[in-house]
Amino acid sequence: MINKQTLLSFFREKTKKPLSFKEIVSLMSLSRSEAHALKKVLRRMLQDGDIVLTRKGLYVPASDVNLMTGYFEAHKDGYGFVITEKPGERDIFIPARATSGAMDNDRVVVRMENRQKRDGTIIRILERAHVRVTGRLEIENAVSYVRPKNKSIAFDLYVSPNDRGSARNGDTVIAEILTYPADRKPPSGRIVKVIEKPEDPASEVEAIIDEFSIPRRFPRNVAEEAKMLAAKGIREAAEEKRKDLTGLPTVTIDGERAKDFDDAVSIKLAEHGYKLWVHIADVGYYVPWDSAIDLEARKRGTSIYFPDRVIPMLPNELSEDLCSLRPEVEKLAFTAEMDFGRHGEKLNAKFYPSLIKSNERMTYTSVRKILVDNDRHERKRYDCLLSDFELMAELCGVLRKKRLERGSLDFDLPEPEVL
Repeated sequence: MINKQTLLSFFREKTKKPLSFKEIVSLMSLSRSEAHALKKVLRRMLQDGDIVLTRKGLYVPASDVNLMTGYFEAHKDGYGFVITEKPGERDIFIPARATSGAMDNDRVVVRMENRQKRDGTIIRILERAHVRVTGRLEIENAVSYVRPKNKSIAFDLYVSPNDRGSARNGDTVIAEILTYPADRKPPSGRIVKVIEKPEDPASEVEAIIDEFSIPRRFPRNVAEEAKMLAAKGIREAAEEKRKDLTGLPTVTIDGERAKDFDDAVSIKLAEHGYKLWVHIADVGYYVPWDSAIDLEARKRGTSIYFPDRVIPMLPNELSEDLCSLRPEVEKLAFTAEMDFGRHGEKLNAKFYPSLIKSNERMTYTSVRKILVDNDRHERKRYDCLLSDFELMAELCGVLRKKRLERGSLDFDLPEPEVL
């Protein structure tokens, strides 16, 4: 079977020189169908920067010709650094003249020019990080251009009169990039939206969402996959090799407005000191690698919290239902079980998939009333969990003392909340 690994092994073990497509087919003794598969693999490896096609049409591994792949971190003055994908490698300095039009966060192929000085030249851009730019439209002598708000973008975007739309001089706009900078040609764009000046907090949030092109909805294939998962539930997973911890007193502790409860805790007093369980919602069970939901989650990177809303990384069917550790509902989790001594020393730790059931959805305010304010009403309400909360507070104090003894700094700052 022809794949990336077999091809890299072939170059590493069978040859030390660049080869043409026909030479690879001959040396690997491939059939016609395998040669067809080879074309697809080579095309994908070129896109990923694993191999390079020379000017003579020969294939060679990128590592054999001082080439590396990584992400370009741009500076406002034009130069930047490539953070390589190879673990342990130091960053590579890219002078302004050698960026080849790369923008901040673009995935690139860089050629090392001087290993001692760690400087290089970007020779190819594999993936563009920016398809739109937010900035201020400026018109001078009938020439229009967008000056980006992002200071790491070191060039202005030319906008022709036909691509300006209804935007006027001084407007804050979103421009779609039509052409990227190359061979000393300036980039060009088309204005797709004028961002009005916010008149209230809600419209200001909308402006931020537009400015950073944050997706408001999930693509159809992602939404459909999420609905199928919701219908599936946890019945199949419950039959797998999971440790049943549903009888263990467990709580989640989050803010008052939280909707997704992704972690929970349990604690018990033991002969050696304390036994602590930390349960994390087992999202990985529902989201296989390279599934539609996984690819979309990687694009989003994180859930984004605004004062009046959340734009989640995962569809609501997962973030607020299947993978939310709601009380009195059996949920799939991945548990870290830890043993601590009386003085906070960690004695043992093990990790395993589990099935849990949270007893209560607690808030920071409620826990504070119980442990700090000694609120009689709150303590009576949660009297069945009172000893657990006090044990958690005891272990927390022991661990905090141990941390401070190691020289840790403790900044006791209030958590801001926008009302």
